[in-house]
Amino acid sequence: MARIARSNASKKRSVRQDIIKTLLEARSHYQKLEKLDPLHKPSIRAIAKEFKVPRSTLTRSLDNNWVSIDEFNASKTKIPLAQEEEIVEWCCRVAERNLPMS
Repeated sequence: MARIARSNASKKRSVRQDIIKTLLEARSHYQKLEKLDPLHKPSIRAIAKEFKVPRSTLTRSLDNNWVSIDEFNASKTKIPLAQEEEIVEWCCRVAERNLPMS
């Protein structure tokens, strides 16, 4: 089966998801250290350096109102991401058959 080319937006989304995953790991590590010794706050700067995430981003993510950019943008879309991916797959199948989109 032929590999379907990914759009630039899809590639960027994948990279962003990896960054968010690392950020969430750093965030949970900070919270775990904070629970272990509530008298001494762990260093946000050291944890950010260890996980290779920006200190300001980690600080902002520790705020209770923090929402990732993907979640924020998902709230603004007209159709869900899963449905968008189905439409792209359908367009690719139709294009393989040399049929018009309409």
